[in-house]
Amino acid sequence: MYWAKLTVLVLVLAALSTSATAAELKSAEIRHPAMPAPEASAAPLKARIDPLLERGMEFVLDLVPDRNGVRFCDCPNCEEGVQAGQLVWNGIEDPDGVHCKFCGHEYPSEKYPMDKVLKFKNRRGEEMEWRYWEGPDGGPHYFTARARFNRKSYVGSLAQQMADCYLATGEDKYADAGAELLYHISQRYAGWCFVKDRTVGQDGPMPDAKPPYQYWGGIWSRWFYGDAPQHVAYAYDRLYESGAFERLSEKQGIDIKAAIERDMLYASIEFLRTYKEYYSNMSPGLYRSLIVYGRILNEPDYVHDGINRALGLLRNQFFFDGVWKEGSISYHYMTTGGLGSVFRVAKGYSDPPGYTWPEDGTRFDDLDMEGDLPFVNKAINSVRALVFPNRRIVPTHDAWPKSSRKPTDKNVPVLLAGMRHARLARKELPNASQAHLHFSGGHGHQHADNLNIILWAKGRELLCDVGYTHSAWRAWTTRTPAHNTVTIDEQDQYTGGVGGNLTLYSPLSDDLQVVEAQALVAYPDLATEYRRRLVIVGVSDADAYVLDIFRVAGGKQHDWVLHGSANYDQTAALSLPVEPVEATLLGPDAEFRLPKSESDRGEFPEGRSPAYAFIRDLQKTESSDDWSVTFDFAEDSDVHLRTAVLGQPDTTVYQVMSPSIRRADENDAELDKYWMPGVVVRRTTTDEALTSVYVAVHEPYMEQRFVHSVKSLLAPSPDDVHSPLALAITHEAGTDYILSSPLEGGQQVSLNVNGKTLACNGRLGLVRVRDGALVAAYLTDGTLLQYGDFVIESDRKAIAGVITGVERDDAANKYAFVVDQELLPEAALAGCFVIVTHGDGTTHGYEIAGSERRADANVLHLTDDPGFEINEDGTTQFVYYPGNTIEGPNTFRINTVIYFQAED
Repeated sequence: MYWAKLTVLVLVLAALSTSATAAELKSAEIRHPAMPAPEASAAPLKARIDPLLERGMEFVLDLVPDRNGVRFCDCPNCEEGVQAGQLVWNGIEDPDGVHCKFCGHEYPSEKYPMDKVLKFKNRRGEEMEWRYWEGPDGGPHYFTARARFNRKSYVGSLAQQMADCYLATGEDKYADAGAELLYHISQRYAGWCFVKDRTVGQDGPMPDAKPPYQYWGGIWSRWFYGDAPQHVAYAYDRLYESGAFERLSEKQGIDIKAAIERDMLYASIEFLRTYKEYYSNMSPGLYRSLIVYGRILNEPDYVHDGINRALGLLRNQFFFDGVWKEGSISYHYMTTGGLGSVFRVAKGYSDPPGYTWPEDGTRFDDLDMEGDLPFVNKAINSVRALVFPNRRIVPTHDAWPKSSRKPTDKNVPVLLAGMRHARLARKELPNASQAHLHFSGGHGHQHADNLNIILWAKGRELLCDVGYTHSAWRAWTTRTPAHNTVTIDEQDQYTGGVGGNLTLYSPLSDDLQVVEAQALVAYPDLATEYRRRLVIVGVSDADAYVLDIFRVAGGKQHDWVLHGSANYDQTAALSLPVEPVEATLLGPDAEFRLPKSESDRGEFPEGRSPAYAFIRDLQKTESSDDWSVTFDFAEDSDVHLRTAVLGQPDTTVYQVMSPSIRRADENDAELDKYWMPGVVVRRTTTDEALTSVYVAVHEPYMEQRFVHSVKSLLAPSPDDVHSPLALAITHEAGTDYILSSPLEGGQQVSLNVNGKTLACNGRLGLVRVRDGALVAAYLTDGTLLQYGDFVIESDRKAIAGVITGVERDDAANKYAFVVDQELLPEAALAGCFVIVTHGDGTTHGYEIAGSERRADANVLHLTDDPGFEINEDGTTQFVYYPGNTIEGPNTFRINTVIYFQAED
């Protein structure tokens, strides 16, 4: 058994140290506190500690549990709450008791007697009992162990508070109490066993556990990442030179410092180091422990290990744009926040004289990681683009939608090229708006949400992504139909690996911005086209509309979905007459069972997304005509969203309701009370493959609409997903004629509009006419845009070629491509974007800082790190996550952009 081996190890360590004195410990070679101790006010500390000391040290020491505890234990008396998190510790007046924060039931209780017992010997060979109540499913409920989990944290924090109180007052009684408590904790810790402690499954003590330990579990903590807690280390450090340990040593007849270090501090770190490095979002807590314990114990190896791991996390698990690989702002801030604490505890550290780390020969002197690593600030600030102007976060993937963060200083377009996400944005509050196009891959905590859009305007999230939940209906939130995208053949998107490809990005101004991405990776075995283009067009300072074009080919059924508000009661009204339909979107004959907890997978028909079982209150109509849906808030808000949609043959429009999740506030019992409106636009075929082009205009408005009409001038061909389209959108500022093609270089289109020629040869052309006069024109990646006598002509659609070299200077923050094509003058390209296609067909977009002709080289300067290098053998090496190597050349394309605006 492992614990027997560990006991032997502890005895060996004890034998080595029995003749040692405290002065011979490595920790004695440095001054303490080794870690900076913040100044603390004595009054609040004394107010917490004095009442405890008045009850005697026996009372305080008895709070230290002789057995380990568990974090997750659900309440069998009710169905409230989520993730086995209903039970709350009763506190020091009832240290073995817990109660349900929802139904109030007290445990242990006669109704749920802990009449089952698990007996074993702990790590010190002492007989232990874990009593539990066995649920109907055979799962154990360790009610008193749930209390012991909190008791561990309480006494560890209490030891640090006593140490802080000593520093604040200089009174020995606090130092003596802290030293005695800390020693008692260390000896109890030496007997605690490993516990598997997850949110799901039958967990509990694992007395026979041995390395490699299970991932989900720990000794101090419910998860090994927190198994070298700071509170006991700080308490030891701050009491080190108080004399309290020496007084207690004389009283006990043993070396107390040596016992605490041997039996708890060193043992905790060595337990952590039995695990391999996972580079997870939890890892910074482990790194922090290595550094704190290393500084206090005078173990530079621990410090270097923690720093080296932190650097590896930054390099290996963040995209080159600074975003944490999981693409969730919640987990990004969790990870960067953890790294920030690592940098803080490392700041100012210097190795002992003459020391270099044997692993790589490095030495630290007056360490300052934040100052020495510019990428750190990039990582901290990058995801501010994923914050709405009202400070609520953009809930991509597993992100908590109620969280608040600091937004960007200006509400402007942002491309997160590494993460694969684009934000179109205009104006500031109260007229601020954002349209997000998400095309990220799956790298942990992902949703099946490629080409999902999120629309925020008029102070609210109008087209929403539900975001993160631990509730029973998590199975809904992660699936493709729960997002504003297209589902093919009722199958959820594939989420592994890289995301979609950026194909067009041109944020020209507040009043005209475009982004397009293709995500064939979402349906690798079904889709031959899966592409979405968003164009935000300003009409006034207050108003703008969003043109939304989704082209999809492959499979036999396409479901284009929009979801309204998850935060407020809302209605949706179709412009077409509808009839009610019974059952869910799975159909009246489908058999299914919704999950009852996050760990319950539910029961659903094979081969169909479980999300369809959650979509209910159906009303439908069949039409090939144009139509619209208007989302209105129930509390008579002045905010509205109207989406006008062009008709397609053989279309069924469903008006639906689906779970909003957010308003249930992470309580399973409340989930069925809150729903949000939406539409599902379905097209089906019996042919070999279906082609659909969904064209919509989203119009957020206050009180009065500003878009008067949306008309098709050239409808896409039903059989050609890449055929061009032309629209006339009439609004308060005139009429916009928009011609759009998905192909590089565009396609030739010529129409007669109001007796005038409207022609375009390009990917996107826009002409604005007011009172019969042209007031603005825009053309990208094209050679011709004409409206009557007005003509824009160019002899080049784009600048394209091969990247022959990459220049990266992190210290100077200078980056550039060397290319094989002659470039336009620096001023002409600054602010434009270059799209790079790598040898495997993936793409990234980069902002251009300028260009120059250098000797025989054409150099394209970039505003930021492109994240890759070209090796001597010609392969491309990404230096940040995912750190992959790609064979083949890197080609580039800079789309020409021509813009005309008449003077007012």
